[in-house]
Amino acid sequence: MNPRMIRAELERLRAEVDHGFKDKASCLRWANQILPLLEFKPVYHANFTFALHELHARLSQHGLMTRLQLMISQVDRAIAELQYTESGILIAPEHVKLSTPGGSYVDPQRLTELGSLKSSKFDLTKLVVLLHELDVCHQNRCYFAVAALVRTILDHIPPILGCKTFSEVANNYNGGKSFKQSMANLERSARSIAEQHLHTQVRNSEVLPTIVQVDFSNDLDVLLAEIVRVMKP
Repeated sequence: MNPRMIRAELERLRAEVDHGFKDKASCLRWANQILPLLEFKPVYHANFTFALHELHARLSQHGLMTRLQLMISQVDRAIAELQYTESGILIAPEHVKLSTPGGSYVDPQRLTELGSLKSSKFDLTKLVVLLHELDVCHQNRCYFAVAALVRTILDHIPPILGCKTFSEVANNYNGGKSFKQSMANLERSARSIAEQHLHTQVRNSEVLPTIVQVDFSNDLDVLLAEIVRVMKP
């Protein structure tokens, strides 16, 4: 199936959501039709698969709606990307330090690992979506947003590592010397760069950030790998 046909089928199935699902079984049937259409983009497929697996669990109504919204967001983004591709608007992402499949900021395999984790204490839905949005912003060279999202992710994850703040993760978490060095880089450099762009008011002259300035993909992957390690059963 070519990209235009995939987009058309995704749009048809997306429209079904507006009519609602009569029961959980009909929602699952809908999701299983969507899933193979997202294989063109591993990150969309991984996020959608994660939410779909969660739908099979016994969740509250709020939990079900949260997972459904994550699935819908992946469909919407897939449709938008296919539209951009057809129009020629979508540009290739600039390379991060280490080449990842598709040139993504976050390795798709790491997203798959995070999506497969099960925990009664921590819901990783928001983290997975933040990482996906980080990839989208990198792909479209939205570097102010990349800096802001990296900072948001740092503020989001400390409880998973038994800490209250990311400063505590960087300074006190017992992850070994190399881990501590990577976390110190995220705490000092990534946070400082994000704060510079978020809090600086308008000036008479500006210089825009480049991928070199906001590329913390290596250190971020070290952090995500540790989250996978501590949360694995």
